[in-house]
Amino acid sequence: MTLEQRISAFISLGHSLQNAMQTNEENADFAKTLSRAEYKNPWYSAPNIRLAVNEIIQLLDENSLRHWLSNFQIPEQSGKRIAVITEGKTPFDCFPDILCVLISGNILAIKPSDNDSILISYILLELIGIEPKFTDFIEIHKGLLTNFDAIITPKTNNSFEQYLKKYPHIIREEQTSIAVLDGNETEDELQALGSDIFTYFGQSKRNVTKIFMPDSFDEKRILDALEPYNGVTMHYKYMNNYEYNKSIYLVAQQKHLDNGFLILKEDAKLKSPLAVVFYEKYSDISQVQKNVENQKENIQYIVSNLHTFCKESIPFGKTQQTNIEEYNETLTFITKLRTL
Repeated sequence: MTLEQRISAFISLGHSLQNAMQTNEENADFAKTLSRAEYKNPWYSAPNIRLAVNEIIQLLDENSLRHWLSNFQIPEQSGKRIAVITEGKTPFDCFPDILCVLISGNILAIKPSDNDSILISYILLELIGIEPKFTDFIEIHKGLLTNFDAIITPKTNNSFEQYLKKYPHIIREEQTSIAVLDGNETEDELQALGSDIFTYFGQSKRNVTKIFMPDSFDEKRILDALEPYNGVTMHYKYMNNYEYNKSIYLVAQQKHLDNGFLILKEDAKLKSPLAVVFYEKYSDISQVQKNVENQKENIQYIVSNLHTFCKESIPFGKTQQTNIEEYNETLTFITKLRTL
């Protein structure tokens, strides 16, 4: 299969998904897949799956996809067998890895998590339906993965990681996103921050779980601004987490604020439990810079109006917007395998 055939197939996949989204009620396969996925994993609500599908459609836009690929030396065929172990915290969160492995002419040996097996099977079968030659390049595994040339996996236990390190690998550290306020944020910006916090119920590495704010900032402004997101109270698993964490803080008599569906708690850690956002106040922004620099490997995005941090900050409400260039490192890693 040529590179052009692979590119054309993925572009067609984007069109197919776009059509499925527009004709959801008439598209029995797509509607059934959404229903089955949500039944198996209630975190995969139909709106969240549609949001994830829209992200894939954006990635597969012909102009942006071809422009992105033009920056790489991609062979007509490589033939390395690359294992991908999925985490499945959010719908289709492994799709960029699937794209990078297959577009580069390699064999995808994928082991879906229990959470995302339905969605992964659906999209890979769609791709094979568009280009049957992909049949020879796609393996879906339920058991232990063996006999691979390289592996992409989320962080796992130390003993397994030591075993994996004898192969070329990408082992992804658990990351989260943060927000840094300067005190001049508008109510609209604080409300937009809600998208960074609540999208996918806060389970993505793109979600903000920690907020730095000036000493003079009234943290209650955040809870008030987030009121439009109270729809999460209708999701029982989210609210179970909210009630559980609230009870822990009450029993331990730990100071916190809440608005009935989100807890704000002062804490130095970056990663908060679901339905909780940690915050930390500062008097000197340079201390925040040092803090962020020391933990930059654990940070995916910084949301802020300030542009003085170790990673370029992004505007409020934009953490869930997909940028295909985020996957440069993955495709670079894969394309270099053919020389090994």
